[in-house]
Amino acid sequence: MPSGANAKRRPRTKPLYFSAKISDYHFKRVLWSFTLDRSAAEAAREMRLSANSITAIYGKLRKFFFDHGLFRDPYNGGDPRDGLAVEGYADIEHLMLAFHLKRVKEKHGSLDAPLKGPDHHFAESVWRFDYHNIKAERGPDLVHRMMYEHLMQFVRRFGPVGARGPIPARVYNQGLDLAFAQLDQVLLWLERNSVRFRVPEERAALRQLREL
Repeated sequence: MPSGANAKRRPRTKPLYFSAKISDYHFKRVLWSFTLDRSAAEAAREMRLSANSITAIYGKLRKFFFDHGLFRDPYNGGDPRDGLAVEGYADIEHLMLAFHLKRVKEKHGSLDAPLKGPDHHFAESVWRFDYHNIKAERGPDLVHRMMYEHLMQFVRRFGPVGARGPIPARVYNQGLDLAFAQLDQVLLWLERNSVRFRVPEERAALRQLREL
């Protein structure tokens, strides 16, 4: 066998999370709990991390995905009463806001918007809403795996999560491109597999949505 000095060293890969105390294994478990929308207390009961540690990771995840264009606020921090920039989608807007308010209620108000700065919780709800509508078609297990893989694509490409420093505009634009590619993947899956979208009129409406 080759000696330690001559043995080939395994190339180092960048960590998923910017912390010496959180391994990639534990980070992936936290990310899975985040995907399932579990509370920090629920996640802490299943792993050797405190609820406070998981809460901190959750916060960094929301900021990371917001800063890289996956979690987006369609109102750009404005008043939802002003309406969305895209006209003709009042029904979708109503359902999206109702979905977020239901999450706020289930989380006992812990998703309320901050007085200053972007509302990462609302942006997260907007992202979750896109997947919520397809859970009835194939069940939550498959959809949760899709959501997890999409989150991991961002982490592996732009991570580690929690690293400090400003996000260059070109990186943010790359994140937007990836986010829209993922959304297009979801909508294309719907078009090909959903019973609802086998109706020609429904498929035409979905294609129009994909072109926005």
